[in-house]
This record gives sequence, structure tokens and C-alpha cells, in this order.
Amino acid sequence: MKMLRRPMPWVGCYCLHLYCKYETGEYEHDRKIPTADYSEYQTFARAKKAAVADGWVFHADGTTTCPACKKSGAE
Repeated sequence: MKMLRRPMPWVGCYCLHLYCKYETGEYEHDRKIPTADYSEYQTFARAKKAAVADGWVFHADGTTTCPACKKSGAE
């Protein structure tokens, strides 16, 4: 197999979609389901770090809490 002179690099990214665990009706949001999409990071750790910096809370059971619920004390 012959290599190209200028091969195109393979760029990967990690896509982290977060949904608040209180969207099920336990907590009333302002008619908007709080979600977030972190898709510009190359690893789960970097995406999670960015989400935590934005105020998202990750729980041991795999659920997340949005910044609005965190501030209101819903958890």
C-alpha cells in the first residue's frame, strides 16, 4: 500500500449528552427540559470536566443534575 504525500488526519471527538434527572416531573422547570451537549472534546474526562465547570452534577448512579436544579436545592 502506498502512503499519500499529505494524508488527511483522523480527528475524533467525544459526544456527551446530558439530561437532568429532575425532568420527570419531580421538579418543575420553566417549560424547558434542561439538556446539554458537549461534543467538542476528545475524551470523556474532558467533556465531563467542562460540564462540571458549567454547573452539572454527576451522581454515582449515572444520572446528572442541571445547574438550575442544583441552585434551587432540588437534589
